[in-house]
Amino acid sequence: MEIIDQGAANKSQNENLVIKKRRKRKACSELPFKTVKSKHQLSTREKDDCFNFNVELEDMCHKKEDYDLEGRRIVSIKYLLHYLQAVADHSNESFGCRFSHLKCVGETRKGFILTLHMKCQMCNAEFYIKTDDPKANYNVNYGIVAGTISIGCGLQNLNELATNTDIPAMSKQLYNKTSQVVYDWFHKTAEEEMRKAGEEEAKHAKEIGSVDSDGNPMITIIADGCWSKRSFRNNYAAASGAAAIIGAYTGKLLYLGIKNKYCMICARAVNNKTKPKEHKCYKHFTGSSSSMESAALVEGFKTSLDTHGLIYAKLIADGDSSTIKKILASNPYKNIKVEKINCRNHLLRNLCTKLRLLIKDTNSFTTKKTFYRVKNNEVEKIRCTRNKNKKTCRRFSRCKDIQSKRRYL
Repeated sequence: MEIIDQGAANKSQNENLVIKKRRKRKACSELPFKTVKSKHQLSTREKDDCFNFNVELEDMCHKKEDYDLEGRRIVSIKYLLHYLQAVADHSNESFGCRFSHLKCVGETRKGFILTLHMKCQMCNAEFYIKTDDPKANYNVNYGIVAGTISIGCGLQNLNELATNTDIPAMSKQLYNKTSQVVYDWFHKTAEEEMRKAGEEEAKHAKEIGSVDSDGNPMITIIADGCWSKRSFRNNYAAASGAAAIIGAYTGKLLYLGIKNKYCMICARAVNNKTKPKEHKCYKHFTGSSSSMESAALVEGFKTSLDTHGLIYAKLIADGDSSTIKKILASNPYKNIKVEKINCRNHLLRNLCTKLRLLIKDTNSFTTKKTFYRVKNNEVEKIRCTRNKNKKTCRRFSRCKDIQSKRRYL
């Protein structure tokens, strides 16, 4: 039979209690507060502070649970219904969860895509419902940015529209990132469509036998240019210009050339006398604004064989003689000389402009009446000849008023 020393046992128990108390003090010392008082040891001021803290904590929890959604959102109906059906099927038999027990506790926005943070009040399950698929190839952000660019607007116009319709606006960073992707889409799509148009023009030229000695198709094209600012025939100072080449048979675009002689980042660096930061510079033209059209068209003629395998044998354009001179000087085709055909619409427009000037400079009533007759009758009669119908032209000449004549135009 073993004999137990009661004193030794009590001593070991006391040592264990001391070790536990030391560990507890060490743990408490690492907490944000030094000492912990009971409710009866608190002073009146400390009790008021604790009461106010509890009230604020309850208000914060109440605000978090009762998240208030404001404004309107753009949603993809099919995608949203798919999410709602998945959330509605989460019902638990033990808790009796229903769709009405879901509560919105927050939201996350990425442009016009909204993610709702929903929480079930019965089982505390959390769900994230999205209004559109952010991984889709063409979600609402891409669609809205593409539409904004297509109508010639920008971020400021888009945000004004969104604000007036009570929709959260898009940030500048997201707009720039999305617009760059959209620009790449536009560029690839334009190249593909121009390639298809070139194939149609080549096929038609071969069918009618319009080929050179090497078998390259020769076609007729229509070309013209435009600028970012109207010149009013005396102020040619536009910073950007463009020129397009269209196939006469298909009426589709074959070439588009753009010329820019201004870059905002480079211009600011020059004004501040600093080195411009690394960026994508769009300034690639140093000539005059009036020469942008001819420079772009010359490039279009030089690249026609490499791009489409076509020869632009005939050019239908306005009366600008400098363009055809530069094209002939560049000699884009070895054995083919480009033929210029003046556009009828430009000829008539220039004729009407000269007649208006003559009317203003003439004081005689009889002369003015003659000029008005030429303008209203003979000019529109020339337009009527495109129908190549003599009977129609005779009926046109018998009409006395403009409204009757327009039936034949």
